Amino acid sequence: MLAGGEWKKINEGESIRFYADQPHGYYGETDKAVFQNIIRYL
Repeated sequence: MLAGGEWKKINEGESIRFYADQPHGYYGETDKAVFQNIIRYL
């Protein structure tokens, strides 16, 4: 996960909160499918 200008590994069961109007990105280390639960806080 790219947030705050740096890549961070998010392990199973972990979460991260960030400002989505800032540059961010995602990538998978393998071809295995994963579940992402994205919540938008207002």
